[in-house]
Amino acid sequence: MSSEHHCAATSTVNKRCECEDDLRDCDRLWTDFEHCAQQVSRLYRDPTWKSLQTAAASTTQLYKSSIDVHRRGFEKGFRAGRISLAKEVMTALTSGSATDLNSLFEMLYANVRMSSIDDGQRMGPPPVVSSDTVAAVHLFQQVFHNNL
Repeated sequence: MSSEHHCAATSTVNKRCECEDDLRDCDRLWTDFEHCAQQVSRLYRDPTWKSLQTAAASTTQLYKSSIDVHRRGFEKGFRAGRISLAKEVMTALTSGSATDLNSLFEMLYANVRMSSIDDGQRMGPPPVVSSDTVAAVHLFQQVFHNNL
């Protein structure tokens, strides 16, 4: 493997590259796998109580490492999804055209509903925005666009 590492995510000053974390996780998982495989093969060669304990401990460590890597990957994906949603909302609000607040709420509500269905929760109907609120949002958008 090359010791040189290139990543597009290193543009921010004093921020660690997420790829380095991924590589470190991958290396740790591989090391745990190798250790587990060695201990299990040792158990077949030398079926003693000590070998069994060592193989069980290394298998447990491999399991814990894989769960930890999976959890961090899920959290990273969840964060990326939230950032993507925030960008979509900001694009909708800062675009030159008037944004229908009800359609924005429906989009946000659909995302909340999808995550709550996964959690087994029930959601009520999406909120309806009054015309006064829509007028206030349009006024806010006009002021926001004029100050950009």
